[in-house]
Amino acid sequence: NYGLRASLHDLRAAEKNVWRELLRFTPVVTAEFGASHSAPAFDLLDSGTPGDARYGALTLSMPLFTGGERYFGYKAAKSAALSAGYGAAAKREAVVLDTVNAYLQHVYAATATRLYGDDAKRLGGLLTAMKAQRAGGFVSGADVAEVERELAGRRQLRVEAQAQAAKARDQVEGFAGQQV
Repeated sequence: NYGLRASLHDLRAAEKNVWRELLRFTPVVTAEFGASHSAPAFDLLDSGTPGDARYGALTLSMPLFTGGERYFGYKAAKSAALSAGYGAAAKREAVVLDTVNAYLQHVYAATATRLYGDDAKRLGGLLTAMKAQRAGGFVSGADVAEVERELAGRRQLRVEAQAQAAKARDQVEGFAGQQV
């Protein structure tokens, strides 16, 4: 599920942000290196000999008090990571619930299709018997028409249940990523 994948990526990004905020507590080391070349005329004034000078500097800084900015930045990142974790878990549970719901709808619709088909078969047998009884004068035309109406209704319900089963199957396959 792409929504679940996106929430898992958000969770990983939030966890990386916690590390970034945690690393703000480490000392900052900066280095500077350089060289200079002095002209002979100016060197005579300084040391009497012309030449090159090289220098280097190493600076270590560790802020001790930053008004809580680093500490609360870390706490905020940790809270965001926790929230992203709960969001990913909720998304996973929603995908599972949607998949189970669609599967149950598929099972219901497939069972309803079978039952409506069985009912239509029985009504078809009843209709045949009633037509024979009508010919003998035992049943009225209204009774035969009533059974024909019931049979047509069952056939319509069966077609609707088949459509619902196909739709639910497609939903389950979309959630599960495989055929049902």
